[in-house]
This record gives sequence, structure tokens and C-alpha cells, in this order.
Amino acid sequence: MVPFIAWSVTIRAEETIEYFEQPRTVVRVKARLSELLSDVWKDRWLKAPPRKRRPQQQKQNQQKRTHSSVYRILEAHQL
Repeated sequence: MVPFIAWSVTIRAEETIEYFEQPRTVVRVKARLSELLSDVWKDRWLKAPPRKRRPQQQKQNQQKRTHSSVYRILEAHQL
């Protein structure tokens, strides 16, 4: 309710009627947002372009295990 009180105190009734009678279009909303945010917007907040994924390396290049668990040792000897 407070925003409406502040609106009625700071803006005349004729301006309020004129404001709400105008149709909302994408162009008008975009222009108004640009006007409101021009002082605080930073270009670094823009979304970064997507990066290309690296191809997955084949699993053949994996290093051999340097330690073994008891389970693996027992499994290997049961074959």
C-alpha cells in the first residue's frame, strides 16, 4: 500500500491516468527499462557466449592403479 501512497503524493492524477492508458509494447518496456537501469547496469553482466565442448579423451590413456584393495586382489585370484 505504501508505494501507492507515494505515487499519489508525488505524481498528479492526470499523469497517472495518462500513464496507465498508454498500451504496453515490448519496445516501450525495453526503452523504459533501459532508461531506469542506465546508471546501474554493467556490461560485464551480459551472458557469456556458449563455449565449445572439448572432445572427451579416450580412456586408454588412464594410468594404471598404484595401489589395490583387498577386494580387487581376491577377485583377481579367484579367476
